[in-house]
Amino acid sequence: MYAHPLMARQGLGRRIMQRVEIEIANAGYHRATLTSTLTGLPLYRALGYRGDAPVILSLPGGYPFVGIAMEKQLDCGKLRAVA
Repeated sequence: MYAHPLMARQGLGRRIMQRVEIEIANAGYHRATLTSTLTGLPLYRALGYRGDAPVILSLPGGYPFVGIAMEKQLDCGKLRAVA
């Protein structure tokens, strides 16, 4: 997910991730995984994601993307109640 800089720090990312987590739980999964950008780390950590393993992906044109592998155990009962 990416928020335009003019929309940053307004809770949009948090709301999107809450909805994504609800959808993951509704699909029957109990854990969410993602690869965070370095600038996204504070948001994901605040949302309860943990991890610090670097991930390097090759983008088209051979450009590297450096991110951090993160995961979170989902409280499925609580998430469904929020939906």
